Amino acid sequence: MTNQVLSESTTLYADAFSARLAQIIQLHRLNQSEFARRLDTSAGFVGDILRGLKKPGHEFLFKLKSTFSVSIDWLLTGEGTMYSATKIDIELLQAVRLQVSVARLAILEDDATARDLLLRIRDGLLDLNADNTELDAFLGRINSNDADWCLALALYNGHLWTDNPDYQRRNLLEAAKAHFEVNKPADKLASLGRSPKTVQINISPSQRVAGRDYNEH
Repeated sequence: MTNQVLSESTTLYADAFSARLAQIIQLHRLNQSEFARRLDTSAGFVGDILRGLKKPGHEFLFKLKSTFSVSIDWLLTGEGTMYSATKIDIELLQAVRLQVSVARLAILEDDATARDLLLRIRDGLLDLNADNTELDAFLGRINSNDADWCLALALYNGHLWTDNPDYQRRNLLEAAKAHFEVNKPADKLASLGRSPKTVQINISPSQRVAGRDYNEH
């Protein structure tokens, strides 16, 4: 997929999402401030989502569903009806988004910390709920862009066929890595022969990988 096509698809996705969110607000006869108050967020953040300037995270989507009983499937993809039962696993979707962002930094930016995290994600040893200052600092500087979000959605939709979480996690991670390996700039390929730096992050093992919302509001 070329950058132009990816950019166009991202714009269409953002516009469609904003339009569906506006429908919810209008249907419930709320203004932007009242709607934001019901979701315990700011009117400015809601406005940025409606204008396509920010992407909603899993906390926003969870509050939207629990408050207004809206189908997250419909909200994200337009499939089904506004109030049908959701089938989207928000935690998994956010985990995939994290994997995509970490893989991008590890492969395209040659980030040593991201490379270490890829191994921990692969082995199911990454616990985002653990108290770790170094890990929090790294996650805080991850900037998930529109391309990351589109790739995460594509990978999520393509890997729902397995019920084995370990198998699913590894397949998703390998798919994300393969995407960035294929799209690695030519000047990055020349650096493959150099010995990579190693960075160790001391965090406790865990069997689960949970997503995190990177949107500040």
